[in-house]
Amino acid sequence: MLAVVVGAEASAATAPSETMETTTTTTSTSTTTTTTTLPPKVYTPFDPVWLATLKKPKDSYWDKVAQCETRQNWQNKGQWAGGLGIYVRTWKNFGGHEFANHPSKATREEQIVIANRIALYGWQTSSYLTYEDKINDRPFFRNPVGFYGWGCIKQNPHLKPPVPSPRQARKQQ
Repeated sequence: MLAVVVGAEASAATAPSETMETTTTTTSTSTTTTTTTLPPKVYTPFDPVWLATLKKPKDSYWDKVAQCETRQNWQNKGQWAGGLGIYVRTWKNFGGHEFANHPSKATREEQIVIANRIALYGWQTSSYLTYEDKINDRPFFRNPVGFYGWGCIKQNPHLKPPVPSPRQARKQQ
């Protein structure tokens, strides 16, 4: 899981170096002050502040990625398929089979839906990881993995994702 540490490992410009909690207790005979240093807070992509900043990228963004990945060949076949070059098992793991059994057989719009699940939203599967999960009807949630699984996004600064990182979202708050 992607996580951003804010606190002792973060720079002073992005967050306080530590969190202090002070408690003062006063009785008729004395006053006691206790200060506790709390560990740094970890903000995950599921932090409500970050989630509030999310807007799915415009389809034109994904068109640029597809241009780089496959020259916008939305019917591209193989293990890295479709216009966005989505790995076939990743397609399945993020619910692509609800549209087609292979990315190359899905429409451009359906491929973009799966790309947004992979990068931003994740996917609620219908499978269970443990017997206890099955008994309690808690299917596995596949977390999003971000944009940088696409080689073109990773290698080209002009394809920088159009959403803030969790750290940027916290600074904007």
